[in-house]
Amino acid sequence: MSVSLLRSSSADAIDKCIAALAVAFQRHIDVATIRVYRETLSPLPLWAIEAAALQLRRTGGEFFPPVAKWYALAEQLVAERSRETLQLPPTATVAGYECDGCRDTGWCEELRGDRVVCLECSCRKTNTNYQRLTLSSRKVNSSR
Repeated sequence: MSVSLLRSSSADAIDKCIAALAVAFQRHIDVATIRVYRETLSPLPLWAIEAAALQLRRTGGEFFPPVAKWYALAEQLVAERSRETLQLPPTATVAGYECDGCRDTGWCEELRGDRVVCLECSCRKTNTNYQRLTLSSRKVNSSR
């Protein structure tokens, strides 16, 4: 199957989701709006776009959902599936860290002039990975 056919079938599927939402919200959506929604949503996996559209239809509302809301919901579904697949805690990022700044070490690097200094990260009190690692290292050190 050629790339252009894949693109058109994906675009058709996105268009069907837009049409279903338009019916659910009893709105007429013009061609320019459809194009913007399609272009905005197209980087996301089709399953996430469809699942987000279904959630938006079920939750309803007075107005047709903005594309940013639809995109954010689909992106959230992708992140949730990634966490489930990687078996990460709910607060972890897809990379596996709760805090990308310190990568759960509790220490951040900061450039001051021409020097790099290490500082305590502000996540220490709330970062469960950091707390778990700190606790386990204390147990190892106290058993020596």
